Amino acid sequence: MKFSARLFARFTGLSFIALTVASSIAQTERASTNYVLAVTPDHPQAIYQRGEKIAFNVKLLLDEKAVEDSEVQWTTSKDGVPPIQAGKLKLVDGRGTISAQLDEPGFVQCRVTFRAPEARALTSVAGAGIDPLDIKVSSLSTSTRTAFRMGSRTNFTALWPRAI
Repeated sequence: MKFSARLFARFTGLSFIALTVASSIAQTERASTNYVLAVTPDHPQAIYQRGEKIAFNVKLLLDEKAVEDSEVQWTTSKDGVPPIQAGKLKLVDGRGTISAQLDEPGFVQCRVTFRAPEARALTSVAGAGIDPLDIKVSSLSTSTRTAFRMGSRTNFTALWPRAI
């Protein structure tokens, strides 16, 4: 059997097309990992008054489309320290809301985590300021107070915390 150049070209062309189609089918069967998890406060400036309800909006997308019937875990805290509240939130059409409140000046941190089917965890963090201009200056450390009492010649203005 004799192969001609024309037969070889046809065989090569058909093989290339078959491999391209098989490759594209294999790529579409793989699960996408393009998740986007976002959490944002409902006020654009993220500034609230004491006792005001803070709503953190959660959004979960996969390939720019809302993820149906998903659940996220969340925590809210006073900037990472107690009091800490935690829970689970069932997202509807890829969206949900977490409520928080602080009755004193400070910052509220909301941390949301979604565990993707591939066992990969996505985390998003947002914060809100509660009367941030009323936050008091923190106290000096014990070593700084001791040095001050002992009459050290340290430049204490460099050590003193400044209010913003």
